[in-house]
Amino acid sequence: MNRKEESEKGKIAYLILNKDFNVQLPKKENAYITTAKGVGKALLSGLTFLSQHYDFIITMDGDGKHTYPNVESIKLNQNTLYIFCRNNNPRLISRLGNWLINKKLHLNGIDVTHGLKIYPKALIPYLKLNIINNSFAWQIYAVKTALKHGFKVECLNANGYYFPQKNEKFHLMQVILSLIEVILP
Repeated sequence: MNRKEESEKGKIAYLILNKDFNVQLPKKENAYITTAKGVGKALLSGLTFLSQHYDFIITMDGDGKHTYPNVESIKLNQNTLYIFCRNNNPRLISRLGNWLINKKLHLNGIDVTHGLKIYPKALIPYLKLNIINNSFAWQIYAVKTALKHGFKVECLNANGYYFPQKNEKFHLMQVILSLIEVILP
């Protein structure tokens, strides 16, 4: 087990979702890489394991779009799910999706679809895997679950931590499953 990062807010770990084994991220002592068949399964298995050892888990993609965010100046709270919100998401479908999700969940400008999040340990037991959220829809499911169980959802500035890729792929199935996740109770 890697050395645990201590801070006044508790122990923090980084969980990197890596679908491309060719990506080399900078080494960090409290960073763990998860891979599994499906986004939801990979994240849930990593979150479940790390929540036994850490108070907060920062999730990020392993494709080079994210850097390790500096969270030392952020006062983290166990009753809040934090999302690093992109101010100018270049993808129209993401902007439209976030607008629809914000309307349905009664949120205001939260970048729900972004994978760069800080999960509090207290939220992890409420997260479950199903056939729909084992995809990109996990990002929406996690926010819905947090709200359902009385957690706050807070937006942090993603500037400096998010670097959009010119070759980002668009998958219609991701959008369909995400919309189903929003519509379901």
